[in-house]
Amino acid sequence: MFKHGGPIAFAVGASVGGFGGFVLGAFFGKYLLHLVSFLIGVVDRRGGSDEDRLKFELLLQ
Repeated sequence: MFKHGGPIAFAVGASVGGFGGFVLGAFFGKYLLHLVSFLIGVVDRRGGSDEDRLKFELLLQ
């Protein structure tokens, strides 16, 4: 393709992208973790039927 700086431009771009990803991950990581766990909980609740849930609750007693 075009050779405007070649490996130096790639190294600068990769460094800036890595640092930006680190900063965004540090700020928004906990929110994304909560969102993913919430979505897993919603999908998990849909998967089981009411009959299975009743059997499990009876086993707990």
